Amino acid sequence: MRSAQAAEVTLDRVRLFKQWGAKTVIAPQTLGPFGEKNGPLAKACSRLFDEASELYARDSVSLANAISLCPQIEDKAKIAPDTALVFESSKDSGSRATLENLGLVLGDRKKPVVGITLNRQINDRDKSYLTMMERLIRLLKKRGDQVVLIPHERGRYRNERDDQFLSRSLCERTSVPGIFSDGRRTYETERDYIEGIEAAHQHLDLLVAGRFHALIRGVAYGIPTLSVSWAHKYENFYRGLGLEAEEHILSSNDIEEDSTGESSCAKLDRFMDKLEENASLFKEKSEQERTSCYTRFFDAICTS
Repeated sequence: MRSAQAAEVTLDRVRLFKQWGAKTVIAPQTLGPFGEKNGPLAKACSRLFDEASELYARDSVSLANAISLCPQIEDKAKIAPDTALVFESSKDSGSRATLENLGLVLGDRKKPVVGITLNRQINDRDKSYLTMMERLIRLLKKRGDQVVLIPHERGRYRNERDDQFLSRSLCERTSVPGIFSDGRRTYETERDYIEGIEAAHQHLDLLVAGRFHALIRGVAYGIPTLSVSWAHKYENFYRGLGLEAEEHILSSNDIEEDSTGESSCAKLDRFMDKLEENASLFKEKSEQERTSCYTRFFDAICTS
């Protein structure tokens, strides 16, 4: 929950469904921190968690945050993978062409296709973020990799400096292509665009995810995925996969620049040197997490 208002709206719906005799389940998500113990967000979330029939957190930190806020939910609070792991796009058939129409050559092992998703929220918190991502793109291009920017947000919160804006800016500065959504769209065309960019992830050789749900989509498709983190959910997601979080999360400290302006990143080099091995590993993790999502969440709520 991003705001007390959102929690209150959800709480009203939970109470309405309970009046109808329905079971209400809070699906797996990141929970907390909730700010001040007696603040409006904490109070609203505490009431919401208490009213829900069951609550699922994505990770152990989120679970601990929720139970600390509302101790009486301990018996009904559990951990399960994010349900986005099992999302099936209806746009798979045209997703390959989406990338090829940008001039990208798919399937060339010597020139991997690297997708990058930016995140406005990281940029709002860290003003060195765009510089870091520009250095990363130039480093990937120097390696001979093919780079494409795939923004996941457009105009949210009426903020013009959204993911689309940031991606266009970096595309212009680095001369790489991007998948963009121009102008106003109907609900149907916007949905098709969103499903299209989701499906395009499956054709990447590497994903560098700024958006958490981009990370999930990368893993869902079994794509080797690195991240740029701004919250505990990234680190805990990798740990939940049984992977070393520190080796899969990039920061500005990882990308060094020498006196001539040349960038290097030992962490990226290590990952790319074992790209095929990482591809096999992520496919294995994908199957495990998708299966776990069904058994630990969907099967659980249907039988409880």
